[in-house]
Amino acid sequence: PVRNTGAACTEDGDCTGPGGVCMTTLSITTPIVLDIPFPGGYCSSSCVGTDPDSCGPGAYCLDASGFGGPTGCVKRCTAATVDTDCRVSEGYICSNYAILGDYFCGPPVTGGP
Repeated sequence: PVRNTGAACTEDGDCTGPGGVCMTTLSITTPIVLDIPFPGGYCSSSCVGTDPDSCGPGAYCLDASGFGGPTGCVKRCTAATVDTDCRVSEGYICSNYAILGDYFCGPPVTGGP
């Protein structure tokens, strides 16, 4: 099935693609322990970190294992397309968080130690 990466969700069954999952919080443990909330849920699915195209068009495989997080599909975006690609009305932004290679739609991250 076509993946609906980045779509709003309330449960895993709302998300299409192999290993579809509804992320409501992403926990990382390195370099700091941080729980990142995903307002309204965020559809992701399984992918292969070494194959950036394994998520299909408009998405890429984000491997956050180096930060103690999961590997999964995220929705690509650019500064020019953020209004149409990302759920800005729910607070989503287009960012690479200054540490990741590609830009994707995600929640703003605040906090830390």
